[in-house]
Amino acid sequence: MPTRIESIKKLIFNKRLLLYLVVLTALATACRSKKGLQLDQHKLYSEAELIRNFLTRLEVDFYSGKAKLKISSGKGTDRANLYLRSRTDSVLWMSGKRLSVEGGRMQMDNDTATLINRLEKNYKVIPLDTLETVLGFTGDLRYLQDMILGVTPQLDTAALWQISSDSTTLVIKSLAQNLIHKFVVDRLTGWVTGGQFESRYGASGYWSYGDYRKVTEQHYLPFFRKYEVQIDEDNYLSLEMNFSEMEINEPKAIRFQVPAHYTRIN
Repeated sequence: MPTRIESIKKLIFNKRLLLYLVVLTALATACRSKKGLQLDQHKLYSEAELIRNFLTRLEVDFYSGKAKLKISSGKGTDRANLYLRSRTDSVLWMSGKRLSVEGGRMQMDNDTATLINRLEKNYKVIPLDTLETVLGFTGDLRYLQDMILGVTPQLDTAALWQISSDSTTLVIKSLAQNLIHKFVVDRLTGWVTGGQFESRYGASGYWSYGDYRKVTEQHYLPFFRKYEVQIDEDNYLSLEMNFSEMEINEPKAIRFQVPAHYTRIN
């Protein structure tokens, strides 16, 4: 019987960049956009204001971004440029490059994720429903798109909804796609500064955000994001993302085609 880590390895390419693209898509928990609250450095927002802002979703049809990645694990540290484009409820596209050379490309729709390995000239098709047994949450495209964009996903507040606070922060704990999320909200800005997550399969981690910038007249997103994911006692990933670009509702072409001479692998 293969271990859970061995099962994960069977779902991804050997090249580490493609592994990170999948982990980014699957496990990166939500950043938070700020809507409605007018930033005032001289007051603390009430609990009701913070909750209302937190639950107000940023609805978009299309988004794109560019970021520098620093990725660390027990095998060392890598750096790459990440390009992403997303059409809501339709497709999520990502590409990883180093020194202007594309190492891998991924496209995800409502049923599958297809990963192209440029270096090995092969590709893999992963049914999204396999994420449930391997990583512990449902492979729902909209959920994953929300995670990457940085907005609060659809929460199951009936199953779990806990609020705690102190003089500077509000902590919101809830459930989404079988993952327990804990969000830490700064009471001065209304922005999520970090948090924790855990799955029923043992994966856990935390994240932190900074460098919030305006992306619409009313919304801000963190252009710096750091994620620490502990898959088990011996396997971890650390991911830092520094976005230089993030555009909302400015559609761009999404091109994805597996070359005919590439080999499909299992």
